[in-house]
Amino acid sequence: MEKKHFYYIDYMRIFAMACVVFMHAAASSLRMYLLSDNWMALSAVTSLAFCAVPLFFMISGQLMLTSEKTGQIGYVLKKRIPKLVVPLVVYSVIASIWLSFLRTGAVTAGEWLQILKGGLTEPVMIHFWFMYTLIGMTLISPLLYGGIKLLSSDKGRLALGVFIAIVVGLKTLHLFSPETVGSWIPFRIISELWFFNGHIYALLIGWLLSLLPKKIPNLLLVLVAAADLALIIWGTQWLTGKFETYTATFQSQNHALEILLAMCIFLLCRQNLNRPFGRLNDFLKPLANLAFPIYLLHNIMISILYYYDLPHERALDVGIAAILVILICYAIIKTLATIRPLCYLFTGMTYKEACKSCNWIYTISNIRKKQK
Repeated sequence: MEKKHFYYIDYMRIFAMACVVFMHAAASSLRMYLLSDNWMALSAVTSLAFCAVPLFFMISGQLMLTSEKTGQIGYVLKKRIPKLVVPLVVYSVIASIWLSFLRTGAVTAGEWLQILKGGLTEPVMIHFWFMYTLIGMTLISPLLYGGIKLLSSDKGRLALGVFIAIVVGLKTLHLFSPETVGSWIPFRIISELWFFNGHIYALLIGWLLSLLPKKIPNLLLVLVAAADLALIIWGTQWLTGKFETYTATFQSQNHALEILLAMCIFLLCRQNLNRPFGRLNDFLKPLANLAFPIYLLHNIMISILYYYDLPHERALDVGIAAILVILICYAIIKTLATIRPLCYLFTGMTYKEACKSCNWIYTISNIRKKQK
């Protein structure tokens, strides 16, 4: 039986990956020129971009928790965990070599091994934290899968949704509320329920959203997303002005505002984009399938390009830098996926899978088919 393909997830992967690249490309510039026109533009786009992480977890939640294979512990340990761990180790090695060069001006075995060893306790580069969290949630996914089987009824899913809304809502309220209000929130209880730093709730929300039987009006989703984004942009500007330093509290990826924005985008894609890419399929389908390794490589590439003075002070420069990073990472990983011994190491995909979905062999084969 052929596995069902959710086309809208391809669109979300590309969007979320592009958001993450922009977010990290803009990171250093956001701490400069506070509240200038340039900062305002960067902050506004970054406020949108921060929904990428909950969106990635929602995608994982749908794919992971709707698959019967998730209930098979052996399959999870033998197939899924290596696909995450092996590329993480490979890119951590590459990142540690580059960071060793940044620290000392030369790559020394002792320095990069020390940095790599630190990856056992902390991510070698900041964006690798996502992998540690995803690996942890994948390890317990058979338990989650078994648990949600007990919530297969509409009432069970509603109860789970209400529970998530209460925990995430109170956690967010405590983050923003004055001490006089926050003191009335059972923060200790909520903290004990804040598993995986709260990201597990985005994972579960993805599963819940994938099962919604009825469409939500697109206009309503757009209006909610626009109002939510406006609040995030305003709040970030307000707090930055108040503390005179870039303050991303309203952009928190594991709290209600960005999760709500990601939910709206998830549903808009699910309801309107469940179709192939069309004429751009030869470029966008491989890009969607390579979003995971591009995520792993992109921050290393940003660091390299910025080290060699790629302009990134203005908002336009950051946008150009983000596009350039995506294209370079895409070309590098697509090439690595075409080399049989390196494919799995750098993509987490088997060579056979890459030939069917994303490497140069796939692209050349499609071009030849069109020429016939």
